[in-house]
Amino acid sequence: MDKEKLLKLLQNDETAGAILNLIKNGATNVQKELSSKATIAQKKLDKEAEKKSSLSESMINRLRARVEKASASKANDYVSSYAQEETKSSASSSSTAEKSEINYEDKLAKLRSRVASMQEDAPKAKTEEQVNLPQKKQDSDYRLIVERLCPVCEQKTRVVKYKSKLPIVSRDLDLCVRYDGINPYLYTVLSCEHCGFAAEEKRFLTKFPNKHQEILKDFLSDGQMAEPFHEDRTVKEAASLMEMAVLFSEMTDKSPSRQANLYLKTAWIYRYVGDKENEKINLIKSAELYEKALQTERAYAGNLSANAIMYLLGAMYFLCEEYEKATTNISRIISDSNFRAQDPKLYDKARDLWQDIRAMKKPEAGNE
Repeated sequence: MDKEKLLKLLQNDETAGAILNLIKNGATNVQKELSSKATIAQKKLDKEAEKKSSLSESMINRLRARVEKASASKANDYVSSYAQEETKSSASSSSTAEKSEINYEDKLAKLRSRVASMQEDAPKAKTEEQVNLPQKKQDSDYRLIVERLCPVCEQKTRVVKYKSKLPIVSRDLDLCVRYDGINPYLYTVLSCEHCGFAAEEKRFLTKFPNKHQEILKDFLSDGQMAEPFHEDRTVKEAASLMEMAVLFSEMTDKSPSRQANLYLKTAWIYRYVGDKENEKINLIKSAELYEKALQTERAYAGNLSANAIMYLLGAMYFLCEEYEKATTNISRIISDSNFRAQDPKLYDKARDLWQDIRAMKKPEAGNE
């Protein structure tokens, strides 16, 4: 019977159809079984492959865990200890393990190399001798010695100049800036080492009218006012130079606001060293000259506005505990409707100072 007839017979007979379905199902089951066996076989192969590499990975992971807990100086001890443990483990293992082709010496050599590289990459703890703590900068670290042309004798003279960026700590009520360990106000005045002329930097670098230059040249011609250049300046030296700058201003431009500014910065010099008595003396001198400037000058030294000077007057009198005078000056500016728009930061300072003055005056009123 040929194949086609057999198939036709099987299709027309119910029993044959059932047999055919059974054969088909059997073939499917066989295929599934073969597939399952193939999967199991593949897993076994994968496990065998994993076994070949798992030992070295396990060794590395365990060793890394130990190295992380240990200091760098004892890393090699842990490697040696680990080698001994592995040797003991291999000695007590089965004969199959003894026949293994794994070369422990090579593995440990590689691990030592890896540990060494890990130590190089990891941050090392520095000893006390190795630690270089950043040292706080001193005043001299911010100073430069430069040459400037004296406007009187017209010779080059050495002066001290500060770098532009200084570490600011705070600001006082009278706008004195506090710097960290630095007192640049000691060098507010530049002094000529040849003739002795002294002035704040802006005035020192400005060419004088001929009549002023002649007055100063005649006064300084004997050279008795000249002092040798010193980079380090004391409080006493700085205060003396401030007085000289005031004197030269009185001889030439006669500017009360310029002289007031010099006395104010002299007060700051004394404040830095805690000399309250001389600070107050110079604050009062500055305040009196600023009051005179408001009455006699149209433009003020330091590019100050009239409101800024009145604020300074209020602050200086407050610091000198002359609260009535402080009140008079501060009330004048906070009542100025244009002041807030012109200088909002200074206006806020004036408002804060006004509150401070009121707080200080309340106890006085209670004692009366």
